[in-house]
Order: sequence, then structure tokens, then C-alpha cells
Amino acid sequence: MNPGLGLRWRGPRAGWDWIADAGFYRDSGRNVAKLAGAGALWHASDGLRLGGALVLLKSRTYNGGQAFIAPLPVAAYEWRAFSLNMVYLPKVHEVNDINTLGFWATIWLR
Repeated sequence: MNPGLGLRWRGPRAGWDWIADAGFYRDSGRNVAKLAGAGALWHASDGLRLGGALVLLKSRTYNGGQAFIAPLPVAAYEWRAFSLNMVYLPKVHEVNDINTLGFWATIWLR
């Protein structure tokens, strides 16, 4: 488990959610990873959201400790005040040594 904390802004539009995220987590290399990103999620069904984001990531674990921007696919399932999110980070030589599947929860404040 890789605990962390972040904030998400959401700007809903017809059939889409524009999002912006910022946060940090303890990565699998036991370093603090900081991230900020923006993207869009398409409303595939009542609860399912599919999309992507461009994310700025910095951690000593990835890319030799140098910050980098990556396009990432994102999926989410949303209930009224809660979303379960998933992201896939593929193995990319010299950036990320392993394929990574990430999950996190979003609690929507009203």
C-alpha cells in the first residue's frame, strides 16, 4: 500500500469532466512522489468515467529523480459523493522499471 493525499478540481461539462489533480504519495521505492496534472474524463455510463491526463511527476524512484511529464490513461467509477479511480503507468525504459497499476479514492465535498 502506498499512502498519499491529494486534491482534485472537477469542471463538469455535457458528457465530460475536466479535472486537475495535485498531491503526493509514498511510492514503491519508499520515496515521496509529488504530482500535478490535468485531463478529461468521458461519461461512458451513469457511473463509469474513461479518459486521460498529462501528469507532472517527481520522485527519486522515477526517471533518475528528474521531474517528467507523462500522458496517463485514467478510469473511474463514480457514486454520488465517492469515486474509485485507476491509472496505468507502463514500463518505460529509463523512466519506470515496472508496469504499475494505481488506485485511489476521491471523496467529493459538497
